[in-house]
Amino acid sequence: AGTDRINTAVEVSKKYYNSADTVIIANYEKFADSLSASALSKALKAPIFLVQKDQLDSVVAQEIKRLGAKNVIVIGGDHSVDKAKNSLAKYNVQTIAGSDRYETSAKIAQEIIKRTGTKQAVIASGETFADALTVAPLANKHNMPILLVQQNNIPKATQEVLKQIDKVIIVGGEKTISKEVENKLPNPTRIAGANRYETAKKIYEYGFKDRSEVNIANGTNFADSLVIGSIDCPILLAESNKVPESTKEAIKDSKFEKVNVFGGENSIGESVVKELIK
Repeated sequence: AGTDRINTAVEVSKKYYNSADTVIIANYEKFADSLSASALSKALKAPIFLVQKDQLDSVVAQEIKRLGAKNVIVIGGDHSVDKAKNSLAKYNVQTIAGSDRYETSAKIAQEIIKRTGTKQAVIASGETFADALTVAPLANKHNMPILLVQQNNIPKATQEVLKQIDKVIIVGGEKTISKEVENKLPNPTRIAGANRYETAKKIYEYGFKDRSEVNIANGTNFADSLVIGSIDCPILLAESNKVPESTKEAIKDSKFEKVNVFGGENSIGESVVKELIK
C-alpha cells in the first residue's frame, strides 16, 4: 500500500522488480486506457505506473530511475498523460494510443501479437472494469491480449485484431457481453459469475486452482488491481469492510498459504485483512 493509488503502484514495483528496461505509464483516473496494459507489462517485464495528466510525481520519477529503465511506454496518448510526458524527455518514449479505449486496447493487442505470435485473446467489457482486471493474470499467463467490446457490439478496431485470433475467453455474463456478441467470436469460452466477486472466483477456478498464493484487491476501485495484473497470481476481490461470500468460498476451498493484500486501509480495512488470514 501507498498513501494513494500512485504510491501503491510504486510500492508494487519496489516489491516485484529489481530492475526493468521498460516501464509503462498510464493515467491514474482513466481505467479504460490502461485496462489492456497489463498484458504488455507481462510481455515486457515492465511495471505499470499511474500518473496525473499534468505531472510526473517525484516518487514515480525516482522509481523509474531506481529500476534503471531506458524505455517508457505511454498508454492512452496526450489527452491521458499530457504534460507528464515532458518530464520523460531523457527516455526513449513510445506512445500507444487510439482514438478511444477500444482502439487503444486493439493497438496494445497488436503489439503483443507481434511479440508473442499468440492466436488467443481475452474479451472483456470496455464499459465496466472489474472483469478485465481480475482476468489479467490468466490472460498474461497464456500471453493473451485483452480486447474490449461493448455489450451488444464489437468495435471496428477489435474486429480487425480478431482476424488474427482463433480462440477467445469471454469474461463476464450476458449483461456485460451479450450472446449476440459471443456468437460472432472465434471458438469462445465464457467465464462468468453472478457478480464481479463470483467472476473473480470462477477465473481462479479456471486457471489457478493449484496456487498457494493469492492477491486481494478492492472490487469497486480499479487502481490497485490494475497494477498487479502482470503478477502470476490469481486476484480475488474484497470490499473495504467486507469479504464477499464467493471470495470466502474460494479461499476456503483453496491451497493458499499466502495472502497479499493491495491498497491502504481505505481500500481494504483491517477487519477484512484479519478475516482473510484467519
